[in-house]
Amino acid sequence: MEDFANTLLGTLEQLQHAIDNADWLAASKLDEQIKQTLSDIIQETNVKEDKEWLMGLLMQVQSVYNLLQENTEEARKQISIELKKLTQDKKVSDFYQKASTYK
Repeated sequence: MEDFANTLLGTLEQLQHAIDNADWLAASKLDEQIKQTLSDIIQETNVKEDKEWLMGLLMQVQSVYNLLQENTEEARKQISIELKKLTQDKKVSDFYQKASTYK
């Protein structure tokens, strides 16, 4: 059980680095690894104490994913704001370019 926990914690750390670096392909692959590790842990868990530990672990992993989703939504909002600014800047630039051709 400890091996699974160490594997999961290492993968979660890698996921954090991938997200911090906006490496979404790596984050997606790590997400799949996390799901597989959790599946393996669930299949191997037979002892009551291990099940209780697993429930706590799953709740912690879920809270991490909730935070990731919140951060992702915030990042999307920020990206949307920046894209709108760029679009506005482009419209203004296009307007001035057109205006300068009329002279």
